[in-house]
Amino acid sequence: MAVHMQELISPQAAMRLDAVRRVTLHQKKALVERLLPFNFNAWRERKMSCDAVITAHNPVLAIILLKQALGMGLRCVLTSDASDDDWPYDLAGHPNTMTVIAAAVGVPADRYGAKERFLAGLAEEFVSPSAGLVTRIPANLGLMPHSRQHEGEITLTTVPASRASARDPDCEAAWGVLAASLASSQVAVPSKSGRLTVFASRAVLTGFAEGFVPKWIDARAISYDNRHLHALGTAGRVAVTNVDKAKMMVDDIVRSARFEF
Repeated sequence: MAVHMQELISPQAAMRLDAVRRVTLHQKKALVERLLPFNFNAWRERKMSCDAVITAHNPVLAIILLKQALGMGLRCVLTSDASDDDWPYDLAGHPNTMTVIAAAVGVPADRYGAKERFLAGLAEEFVSPSAGLVTRIPANLGLMPHSRQHEGEITLTTVPASRASARDPDCEAAWGVLAASLASSQVAVPSKSGRLTVFASRAVLTGFAEGFVPKWIDARAISYDNRHLHALGTAGRVAVTNVDKAKMMVDDIVRSARFEF
């Protein structure tokens, strides 16, 4: 079982963390608020903390990441992003790629019969039983870094989700597998204003998202400011040729399976 740092800290340290989070969320907007020690309205907004936020732009990588994270007992928050991206989902669904995924996660490729069933079998065996550790962000909301951050974790806040775009059929199939495996997980409930703040030890992007602004983009890599933000797939690399996309896919699978974030 994984060890959660917040479960090990002393009551005094927990109080300090709570105070830091209050300051992070507090943004003075009026003269009367400047006379108050805290912005009570801001602090009354719904909040939650977790070990890992995983964006579901890429359902294939999300399944692998969840399998590894839940195996360590990590509490996860999953976005319900519905946007499509230029990751090679057709190649990812090939039986030979399933062999690569199987080797990366340490599960025999023939464990679930036909290799085409490997991803579904993996989700059924390793994700579904631990779905109680996962909280899903409502489909009409996305996440983006909060305007203020503090050391030790990343602070994210909900924003209206982008309009869903048509997904690649292979991506849609993987989405169905992911959704089925998390059918018993809970859905986060934002405040009446539609706001929810998430404090996380780490956030893993599996695809490029409008809410996460890169620090810089070059011909091969995409970089972000926050050291608790980790990018995979189209969030972390620009791949143009089919060869580049294939290399990106294999690298993403291996990095997801290692879960060294």
